[in-house]
Amino acid sequence: MVKRRSPAGRTKGGLASETPEAVFIVGAGYSGSTLLSMVLGGHPRLCAVGELRELDAFVSRDSLCGCGARSSRCAFWNGVRARLPQPDFALHAGGSRDEFLSRGTTLLRAVRAEAGERTVIDASKWPAWAEGQKARGVRAVVLHLVRHPDGVVWSHVRRGADLSEACRLWVNRNTEARRLATEAPGPSLTVRYEDFAAAPEATVASICAALGLEAAPGMLDFRARAHHLISGNPMRFSGSSRIEADESWKERLPPSAQAAVAAATAPLAETFGYR
Repeated sequence: MVKRRSPAGRTKGGLASETPEAVFIVGAGYSGSTLLSMVLGGHPRLCAVGELRELDAFVSRDSLCGCGARSSRCAFWNGVRARLPQPDFALHAGGSRDEFLSRGTTLLRAVRAEAGERTVIDASKWPAWAEGQKARGVRAVVLHLVRHPDGVVWSHVRRGADLSEACRLWVNRNTEARRLATEAPGPSLTVRYEDFAAAPEATVASICAALGLEAAPGMLDFRARAHHLISGNPMRFSGSSRIEADESWKERLPPSAQAAVAAATAPLAETFGYR
């Protein structure tokens, strides 16, 4: 399921009449954004960077980039930092919300410049971040990626989270993402994780078409190239390009818990075709 919305006067061969600076993936965590980012990043006009809002932690901890190098040794991110106004640039440096968003725009455009003016795929997932950047004039497409609530909740619970809190996270994040994708100005897409996993080629072709692009050969073989992803699912370091839905929750999340999730996430889940 790929649903598109494009306001009048903004369409031409896709959702955007001019090349977008960014595609903001929004939604709940554990919804498949790392996988989708890597696949989209295989297009020669797109550049996946993972969770851009996590840049400060990525640098301070000298974390592994998706390419396998430490942040301090990654040529791509060293190039981005060289384009920033201060050598000690920090996205979360305090100040007002406007100052934070201004730094975000500076960072986003430094990334895009280092990427050869390709469209940046930002999987930060926070609707407020995407909305704030769009309000600052960033040409962007919002891509709401949604996954069955049981799958998301199970991913939280197996890592020690409280089930009720995981349900609240799913509802709150997807409520905000849906509002942004359906009501806020600008082009948007809604994609279900399960549909992407079941028919990746068709889904990717539809997303590319919405961006005014043709899908490029080899995009589904996402291990064939390096990706400079910040944070995200550890699968970014595995060796397989296999795309399949993780539905382990069907066997491992008890029926009583599934019933609790259904009660806590309805009716929002039903708007996405779940249950």
